[in-house]
Amino acid sequence: MTNLCIDLPDQLAEQLTTLSAETGRSAGDMIAEALNEYLGDLEDLAIAERRRAEFLAEGGATYSLDDVERALGLDD
Repeated sequence: MTNLCIDLPDQLAEQLTTLSAETGRSAGDMIAEALNEYLGDLEDLAIAERRRAEFLAEGGATYSLDDVERALGLDD
């Protein structure tokens, strides 16, 4: 395991300390979980953007929600 030192804004540090005390979980565990989730989301976004670009490059078409609603007769 790697040890990491970070500077947090005071308000965020206070929230972390309070939540840590309320839940009985260590601040380090909560930070690691939050960072893991955030990085996973960034990876998912990068994959989605890459696949969308490939789809469009191959001639795929996209439609706005408004276009789909009109085509289905759902525009009120």
